[in-house]
Amino acid sequence: MILKASQRGGGMQLYRHLTNEAKARSSRLPTGIKALWFRVTGKFNAIKKQNEDETRRAKQCDLDEQQALIEKQKAERRPLQHRLISMRHKQVLMMRKLDRYVPNLSYGQNQVSERNQSGSKISRKKSVRSKARQRFI
Repeated sequence: MILKASQRGGGMQLYRHLTNEAKARSSRLPTGIKALWFRVTGKFNAIKKQNEDETRRAKQCDLDEQQALIEKQKAERRPLQHRLISMRHKQVLMMRKLDRYVPNLSYGQNQVSERNQSGSKISRKKSVRSKARQRFI
């Protein structure tokens, strides 16, 4: 849960960062009569080209940051995944061990009586194994 929260926080910061940069670039372009003068003199296209170049560099920088974040999250996830695999392996070993030892136990009340079609009583053992398994699940 903590990992998810830290991952989500990065997205909002990136959005704010992109918005602020775009506003700063657009504020460089003049408006009104000054914009008309800049168009006539050619400064408008120079500023526009500079903004486009900065946008491209910022986009590449953001992609690099995003890739670094992905690598960082993979590095955080890797030990957790190893731990999970180890725990599952231990569980499998425990279940195998349980399967080996539980049928040999006798609880004393493991007899079930049933009646067959002719009405005579039949006794059979309860499945101790399945009951013991349910305790560990």
